[in-house]
Amino acid sequence: EIWKKASDAWSKKHYISLYNRDDFLELCCVIFSSQVALSDGEFKDVEREYLGNVEGLKNFEGLTLPSTEPSIKILCQLINKKYKLHDKLDLINTLFAMAEADRIIRNEEVELIKEISDLLKIPNSEFEGIKNKSAANIADMKAQEAAIIEQETIDEEFSDIDFEEDD
Repeated sequence: EIWKKASDAWSKKHYISLYNRDDFLELCCVIFSSQVALSDGEFKDVEREYLGNVEGLKNFEGLTLPSTEPSIKILCQLINKKYKLHDKLDLINTLFAMAEADRIIRNEEVELIKEISDLLKIPNSEFEGIKNKSAANIADMKAQEAAIIEQETIDEEFSDIDFEEDD
């Protein structure tokens, strides 16, 4: 089998074998998520943790992958052949969740997700909607973190006061 021997580059057999698997979309999600995580030149622990939870990661166990990255273009063409828009939107949502993992969505991450979105023939309005929702998620997370820090600061500053609690 193609996945048992080491190779330098992805071949047609690799792509077709992957395409014929029931978990093809999940495997593509893992591949794309790792590329999004690495697109800014860093692979943070929180991104590594998120990737570890992406459905499909365990499906790579036992596979000897080629040493080069697979072609995003070819994988997207194969996804287009096999899946409907809602499946592709789920994939883009997952990629933005990966980008959100470190609470900063970098331009490099957005550009790569946009490239994948375009190759998947996702309407720009759908892409922008997902991107804006993701940005809102980041803003919410940062606001919650700020509120927690503010409360901790207040608690610390007034720790010497014995307040009577009104319950």
